[in-house]
Amino acid sequence: MITIMHFESNIAKKYGVNCALVHRFISQGLKNLPSDDERIYNKDGIKYFKASVNDMRYLFDFLSSDQIRRAINKLLEANEVIYVYDDSFGMDRRRAFTTKYWSDMDNFIKEMA
Repeated sequence: MITIMHFESNIAKKYGVNCALVHRFISQGLKNLPSDDERIYNKDGIKYFKASVNDMRYLFDFLSSDQIRRAINKLLEANEVIYVYDDSFGMDRRRAFTTKYWSDMDNFIKEMA
């Protein structure tokens, strides 16, 4: 079976293909899931997508957990991805991520209102 993975080439050029895949995973979660989905978290008017390394490992079975963690950390350091953790998550090991684009877009919409 052939699987085609889409990602943004500008992220891949700056940070590598693994980062581009993780970034795309988060972006697609933000874009495609409805606001009332349990994996969507809203804080201060910004939409976040809750995901874990294991969630990403399920889709990207060719990447190790360490490779995914390194990609997430690289994106966090570059401010391409932002994450929050809330005590309300309880024992849920997922973190809530948003991309720079979604965060900027939400702030832009608030300013226009």
